[in-house]
Amino acid sequence: MANITLNEEQLRFEFNNVQSGVKFDMQPPTLPEHDLLGGKLRPVDFIIETADSVFFIEVKDPKHIGARSRDVKEFMRKARGTSTELGDTLISKCKDTYINRVCTGNQPDPTKNLFYYVLITGLDTALLVHLTEQLQSLPVLKPGGAELEKLHSHDQRWDFVNAAAAFNLQTWRARFPDFLVERKLVE
Repeated sequence: MANITLNEEQLRFEFNNVQSGVKFDMQPPTLPEHDLLGGKLRPVDFIIETADSVFFIEVKDPKHIGARSRDVKEFMRKARGTSTELGDTLISKCKDTYINRVCTGNQPDPTKNLFYYVLITGLDTALLVHLTEQLQSLPVLKPGGAELEKLHSHDQRWDFVNAAAAFNLQTWRARFPDFLVERKLVE
């Protein structure tokens, strides 16, 4: 087991007692992962593997020190709104990552649990619950869609996620004592 440090903008993550970890959305563009479906697949930020689990982790940081006010307002509008636009985007990232892994022969070990967790700085508990409820619709693939056809061709099941949830910094720290996160000081 190892300790792996990864950064997402101003957030520094230390994943302790893991087998592997990668900043998945920053894989070199020459890798086949970026060519699937014409480069239209959107990856999650991190893929972390422990002895018994695989974690797809997406990070959204509206509390980023350089975040533009209008972008933060738009993000919060989506988070608070009655539409599922934000939830749909987050679900799509999880599905796209899974499809990417299957199609490149890197699917998660089927004997391990697969979890999809989203860390969003600054969301209150009510919004986290609302977003977690939206994430519970994972994994729904549209019949006849390209993603479903690729899964069928690889003989894969698509009930792939054991659990999905949204967290803010406080709930993340309480739930994941071995997955430390802190804001880096800006120079």
